[in-house]
Amino acid sequence: MTAVRTVLGDLPPERLGVCDAHDHLFLSSPRLAGQELRAPHAARAELAAFRALGGGSVAQWTPYGLGRRAADLPRLSRESGVQVVAATGLHQDAQLGSGALDVLDLLCGELEVPPHRVILGHLNRSPDGSMHRQAARSVNGGPGMPYLLRRLRPRLELAVGEELVTRILTENPGRAFGADWKRTGKSREVT
Repeated sequence: MTAVRTVLGDLPPERLGVCDAHDHLFLSSPRLAGQELRAPHAARAELAAFRALGGGSVAQWTPYGLGRRAADLPRLSRESGVQVVAATGLHQDAQLGSGALDVLDLLCGELEVPPHRVILGHLNRSPDGSMHRQAARSVNGGPGMPYLLRRLRPRLELAVGEELVTRILTENPGRAFGADWKRTGKSREVT
């Protein structure tokens, strides 16, 4: 059975709901001095605000060694009602970014990538400085998760339509994060 492994257990991909497929609840990097995300209360507030706008899940991409605080994630997920996928990896030195609308145009337009294969990440990295300021630190010093649903989603819907944006925010993350996991006896399904 294909499942998405969250910090609270496995669940069917369709139960992710609207997914912020790349964000950071906690982050501490010398390359981003002064922009650290270390406060659990700020992460909790971000998740609550995201949930209030219809968000269902977040993929927390802070890699090993950059203050990911993995032990805090299950409690935050339970308290907020937002499913958290704890992705990991090693940090890439290069910092790249672009605007979401430009990326969609490039991928789905020029390069003809099927829309069901697209997941947007680092939505707060944009050549548009005003967009970046609107996204950053939206709730109690948090990373800006509500921006995805409050500001970016309506802009994307105008550009490519509501149906496609819904698929990008729900079906695509489920396909990307779903896997046929081996049962080890350690994981459990979320009920």
